[in-house]
Amino acid sequence: MEIPGATFDASYDLTSDTIETANIVGRLPGTTHANETVLYTAHWYHIGIGSPDANGDAIFNGAVDNATGTAALIELARLYGSGPRPERSIVLIGFTAEESGLLGSEFYAANPIYDPALTVAGFNIDGMNVLGRMTDVSVTGSGYSSLELDLARHAALQGRTVSADTEPQAGYYFRSDHFPLAKRGIPMLYADGGTALRIGGAAAVEAAKMRLRPILMTSLAFTLAVILGTSAAYAKSRIVDRLVTMISLIGVSVPHFWLAIVLVIIFAVELNFASLCITLHRVPRTSKTAPDCGAPVTSTHVT
Repeated sequence: MEIPGATFDASYDLTSDTIETANIVGRLPGTTHANETVLYTAHWYHIGIGSPDANGDAIFNGAVDNATGTAALIELARLYGSGPRPERSIVLIGFTAEESGLLGSEFYAANPIYDPALTVAGFNIDGMNVLGRMTDVSVTGSGYSSLELDLARHAALQGRTVSADTEPQAGYYFRSDHFPLAKRGIPMLYADGGTALRIGGAAAVEAAKMRLRPILMTSLAFTLAVILGTSAAYAKSRIVDRLVTMISLIGVSVPHFWLAIVLVIIFAVELNFASLCITLHRVPRTSKTAPDCGAPVTSTHVT
């Protein structure tokens, strides 16, 4: 609809913060097929430091998401390092800045150390099961990889089954570190704890989740706000597009009204004052993979 004589103009300020961080990469060479790689990934960096709570604690510990995944990488490294060498090389990557928009994994996927065509499988660990022994193991993003068949075979040895993604509408498959690798053709599997405890069943799982829900949903709201702010920084003039994205994310991921309000407020503040753009350097700013507001993260190789 055209309104004769009417005009519209909008603008917002943009600031850019630069931090230095790194992916951590370790490799155990294989024996007969050392040129082929099996990946294990987990992000080591959580949100960091924010506003203090009632007790003055300002640290987002990330105990489950993702200190548990980082601990799993360390234990996998210990087990592989102390046992017989596998035929293929094992590469373990601790990604940085996952909560800020998959920045560490996106950088590695765009600048791989090991040939993606010879990376035969990958397993992403984004939060280990802390609720108890399960009767099953659940897959986030069911149907995206034939690795699920291998998972089912090995789960059966523990008397467990494989459950499909219980919340595909939330899009969790697209919001963890395996995704930048998967979209470039590397077979990746993102498995989670399960849906039913051996003692108490599914009801016991839901009861445990209800106790954790306020913490998890607050973390989700903060993460989405950061992602939206970063997106706004990358696309400086597309305010309407960012607003549509925000509304879509609220619709599929945050069913709680008060969290929707928090996201709207944070987004409005970012548009009026400053959009957060976390950039990660040590790579020349002329790099083709660098975002508009700076250069991306480096990968530190540890043998």
